[in-house]
Amino acid sequence: MLSWFIVIALIGANALYVAAEFAAVSLHVSRVRPLAEKGNEFASRLLYYLEDGHRLDRFIAACQVGITWSSLVLGAFGQASFGPPFADFLRSAFGLEESASAVSFSIILVTLTVTQMVFGELVPKSLALHDPLRTGLITIYPMRWSLILYSWFINVLNGSGFLILRLLGQSPTGHRHVHSPEELALLLKESGKGGQLAKHEEERLQGALKLSRRPVKQLMTPRVRIRTLPRDISPEALLKEMLQNPFTRIPVTDEDGDAVLGLVYTQDVLNSYVNGAAAPSLSRIMRTVLFVPEQMTADKLYVFLREHSAHIVMVVDEFGSVSGLVTLDDLMSEMLGDMPDEFKQAETEPEPLPDGRIRYAGLTRIDDVEAFQENAWDGEAATLGGMVLETLGHMPAPGEKTMVAGVELEVDRVEGNAISFVLVKPPAAKEPEDA
Repeated sequence: MLSWFIVIALIGANALYVAAEFAAVSLHVSRVRPLAEKGNEFASRLLYYLEDGHRLDRFIAACQVGITWSSLVLGAFGQASFGPPFADFLRSAFGLEESASAVSFSIILVTLTVTQMVFGELVPKSLALHDPLRTGLITIYPMRWSLILYSWFINVLNGSGFLILRLLGQSPTGHRHVHSPEELALLLKESGKGGQLAKHEEERLQGALKLSRRPVKQLMTPRVRIRTLPRDISPEALLKEMLQNPFTRIPVTDEDGDAVLGLVYTQDVLNSYVNGAAAPSLSRIMRTVLFVPEQMTADKLYVFLREHSAHIVMVVDEFGSVSGLVTLDDLMSEMLGDMPDEFKQAETEPEPLPDGRIRYAGLTRIDDVEAFQENAWDGEAATLGGMVLETLGHMPAPGEKTMVAGVELEVDRVEGNAISFVLVKPPAAKEPEDA
């Protein structure tokens, strides 16, 4: 009975260290800190190790030491305790003489290994991954005692490991609970599937994550859709323009309409009339305009707008020509979903057709059609119409088709020098392969 008790205790010790290790590497500080702030002593002890990479390194090292010694002792003790009696049983029951010891060793080794894998590895690992917070709180005190007991051995092991890393040209770093943007996006998606996040919450968080990868070119209103005023416009025409249009800010261009010189605010025009009772001079009320490159990412644009206390900037291409306009509302729409924007016309919704195709506006962003893409569409184009132009290499006529990553695109309508509508044919669903 004592032998069985020792075997069970060794498997239990192995299970303890396995559970503690998986709980520690699965837990994030944000889940433990609220409990610690409420005065939970177990959470405070656990947070002490999780919030510091080097302390977490020692914590995991203690788990590995415990797993190693419990496994080795279990194997040695099991063979010493059960090997000879079981070999005698094989000799008497089956007449085995020379091979009894070898057969006994093999059977006990397999039995102990399977038992330890199930009860000492798989079960505690599953429990720790299912509820890492509770597991971490339960195991924290045994682990603190283990850290004290193994401290000298951990110093030797970590010191040896760090020395080897330096010889290999690597800098030793502690464990850190950090995630890449791709991992965070996957976590948000899984949280949405699991019901932890509402669909609109997941979409907003996913949009915020994309800001660092979204260039301004994909957010801007293109130049052809911007209403501008010439610098030499008369005061009467300026007032009429302001009263007839809903825009509160309008860019001012030179006589040729190429260079953007500044911005005129409706409020300034009206204040000038109210206060001076005279037609305002455009040069007097025109405000300075800011410029940003197309390649600037959305997160950097947000910082730029905040630093300059601006709500609107002009976007320029690599040649210095104005290619569009972007506002703070564009950034908010990217994070919070579509919002009304004074500089954008009402977006045309995708129109499903009876033949299975879908009619999209040519200015629809590429990522808004990704539902039909098995692979990312390579190219520099930001819009669906731009992708068609980039693929064909010429200005197409209505009815021309092209294939992009297995998706058929057909030009539906061309207005001026722009593709206004594109017909998208989703790829056929793959039939499941036979087993």
